[in-house]
Amino acid sequence: MKLADLPYAFRRLRKNPGFTAVALLTLALGIGPNVAIFSVVDGVLLRPLPLPESDRLVSLCTVSEGISQFCIASRADLRDWDRMSDSFQAMGIHRGDPFSMEFSGKRSSLRGGMATGGLFAALGVDPLIGRTIEPDDRAPGAAKVAVLSYGFWQSRYAGETGALGQTLTADGENYTIVGVMPEGFEVPRERNVRFWIPLPTTPDYEDNRQWRGMLAFGRLADGVSLSRARSEMDSIAKSLEEAYPESNSGVGVEVEPVLDRIVGSARPALLLFLGAVGLVLLIGCVNLATLMLARTARRERELAVRAALGAGRMRVARLMLFEGLLLSSTGGLLGLLLAHWLLKAFLAMAPSGIPRLEQVAIDWRSLLFAAAASLVSCLIFGLLPSLRVWRLDISKALVSEQRGSSSRLGGLFGMRSLLVSAEVAMALMLLVGAGLLVRSFLALQNWDPGFSKERLLTIWTLAPSEEYETREQVVSLFRQVVEEVDSIAEIDAAGIASSALFEGREPMRYLPEGRTPAASGESHLALSHNVDPGLLPALGVPLLRGRGIQPQDGPSSPSVVLVNEALAQRWWPGGEAVGKTLRLTENEGATVEIVGIVADVPHLIPGEEVQPTIYFPFAQYTRWGAFLVMRTDADPASMGEVVRSRLDQAVPSLLVSSRTATFRDRLNSHLKRPRFNASLAGAFAFAAMVLAAVGVYGVISDSVARRIREIGIRVALGARPVRVVRLVVRQGMAPTLVGLAVGAAAAAGLSGSIASLVPGVRTWDPATFVLTGLLLGLVALAACWLPARRASRIDPVEALRRD
Repeated sequence: MKLADLPYAFRRLRKNPGFTAVALLTLALGIGPNVAIFSVVDGVLLRPLPLPESDRLVSLCTVSEGISQFCIASRADLRDWDRMSDSFQAMGIHRGDPFSMEFSGKRSSLRGGMATGGLFAALGVDPLIGRTIEPDDRAPGAAKVAVLSYGFWQSRYAGETGALGQTLTADGENYTIVGVMPEGFEVPRERNVRFWIPLPTTPDYEDNRQWRGMLAFGRLADGVSLSRARSEMDSIAKSLEEAYPESNSGVGVEVEPVLDRIVGSARPALLLFLGAVGLVLLIGCVNLATLMLARTARRERELAVRAALGAGRMRVARLMLFEGLLLSSTGGLLGLLLAHWLLKAFLAMAPSGIPRLEQVAIDWRSLLFAAAASLVSCLIFGLLPSLRVWRLDISKALVSEQRGSSSRLGGLFGMRSLLVSAEVAMALMLLVGAGLLVRSFLALQNWDPGFSKERLLTIWTLAPSEEYETREQVVSLFRQVVEEVDSIAEIDAAGIASSALFEGREPMRYLPEGRTPAASGESHLALSHNVDPGLLPALGVPLLRGRGIQPQDGPSSPSVVLVNEALAQRWWPGGEAVGKTLRLTENEGATVEIVGIVADVPHLIPGEEVQPTIYFPFAQYTRWGAFLVMRTDADPASMGEVVRSRLDQAVPSLLVSSRTATFRDRLNSHLKRPRFNASLAGAFAFAAMVLAAVGVYGVISDSVARRIREIGIRVALGARPVRVVRLVVRQGMAPTLVGLAVGAAAAAGLSGSIASLVPGVRTWDPATFVLTGLLLGLVALAACWLPARRASRIDPVEALRRD
């Protein structure tokens, strides 16, 4: 290449400011979003975890029907995995829990972690000062120790090394501080853990294989592949199934890279968005290709003269390529500036559920991606004009230009028609995807739980274990809490739930009366909630048959439950569920009696079938932490401080969260991600639709401009304006309709890839396909009508005077 051609290319672009501005704007709007989304994908999905040799770090997940999505394990299983496997250098387990702590005379709840000695070895992180938890720290009679997070060390101990050896009191127990972890260290899939203590050696933690509520991690040994580790763990799982059929029947082990487990839920959406912005850039490049082809056609005589005077085809084609390089490089720089702004906006608007957003930034990897996108763009929109120049028939171009003929333009317009069809097809694919996401979001927004969503307030509370050691004490405390809250004039009803009701998906295995595992041949799963007598009435969930949970359903009373209508109808369709029993296969085979049936409450996923649900009396299945749920006459957002103040006075030992949430708040938190997905996809689809419309308009306008003489002759011979309009519109709508057909077929084939993002809406949704197709067709029709209207007003005298 001769750099002397660059100034000429620059001058040509400067002489056509309109074309140059449109081209640079198109490239910036295409490259900028691509760089921004790539930076997000790079930071979230591609960068390694901030842990040594993180590619060797895996999660060890217990898998069986209904619990595979949680990736949890029991301490007893992990002990056997570690003993029986050779593929791992280290294994450890972790559980985060709220702890009651007191600082400066004020009690608060902080999240702490309980871990085995192998956890920090598996993660491969050394302490900043001191040491971590070691296996001997869990030995009987061993001194109680604690390891601090860096942030907790800075905030509570001012970053002084003298913190080592001091006493940390949590839940009434004293722990000696023996180490501090480095800045930024977090256990994967856990956040805001302030300190770590050894996992207790009580039977609940050490020997209960059915209680799988902890996170397990392993570090692969040197030279051990992931497939080998998986094969070994499959064999170990089968051995444990034979040794412990009651707890491990049908239970397997999944070995998954920790990074995949962390980003798994975000991966489909981010890759979909990366593909969407890629299509936007491709549509922009196709637009530029049509503009460049039109520009090349208008310059054919000039280029033919240059070739005839000895410039050669190679140099003439090189001139066109240099113009493309100047456009793409300048557009890439503008795109980088736009990407910086777009990334800031993305991070500000992104829902908190997207992991690792703190890793996202524009760096050298983003710069390389921008350079690659610019180069690829140049090849896409610059190749066709260069090839046309290479194939140019010089003598024919000179003769036809002199004659002013337009007949030779048919082949060129045929190529440009194909490009129009391609960009319309790609735009329709994006519109269909965005339409599905919008319909899903609207379905979520209109979710109906079967009771009033208004005037509901929730506050999380915790009974400190150092003061409330027994279940009876905790039950008595929460009864007092409900009585105090009920006495507030603005509170209509109140109740206790062990979880944020109807948000969790904790399954419980059960067998209905008269069935055994051998007879049923399958596992039966139900969602479970622990509630007190006031909870369901406070929510307004109707009792259909039998009785509700009552105050006398305490620890010493027979075990009873309520079930929803879905569970009752599944096993006793005649309405005879009341009085029947369920065997809880994961709770040491306990048997509970069904005393009432309540109405179904759908889960917060539109279109999903109602799940069988079991409601346990809180007094019989007690947890030290619980949600206080209230229905109020006043504004629920203003009642949080009133309730906290009353509880601080009446029950000062209870830890009450400073955060309150209305039911609407909780619903909106679920809507953040689908709203964000729909908004982002909608923005990309809108950009694609505008680019497609500009492409159609550009092709038709150029065609009209090149056929003015022909149209003038038609008008002079008596053609009516409506016929001219019909001729031009038909010429533009033909490739548009082809593009709509191809785009609809492609969208139908790819709709399954976004199935996980569109709950409650069929991915093959006729309404979405028809409406988006009509919208794009009307936009294209408008883009055709404008130049057609201009063509119908051509003065035949002026047209015939042209060459």
